Amino acid sequence: MGSPSKSSELDPLQTDMLKTCLPELPPLITLIITSCLPFSQRHAIIRPRLQKAGADPSDVQNYRPVSNLAFMAYIVEKLA
Repeated sequence: MGSPSKSSELDPLQTDMLKTCLPELPPLITLIITSCLPFSQRHAIIRPRLQKAGADPSDVQNYRPVSNLAFMAYIVEKLA
């Protein structure tokens, strides 16, 4: 891995140990994030939007999906 192996006093784990455990971390991080976010916040409203301003609105292929997330879901997504 290309990251430096420097550790800070504030880090609970040394960087070398973290790098060793890195392949096992994504499922754990996903579990933590999804269990902390209430189920009501795990939904999105998906609305079709025209891809271009002058596109033919009667042609379904001229649309793209745009999802609107709850604010907390957006924040958790950015953290992940």
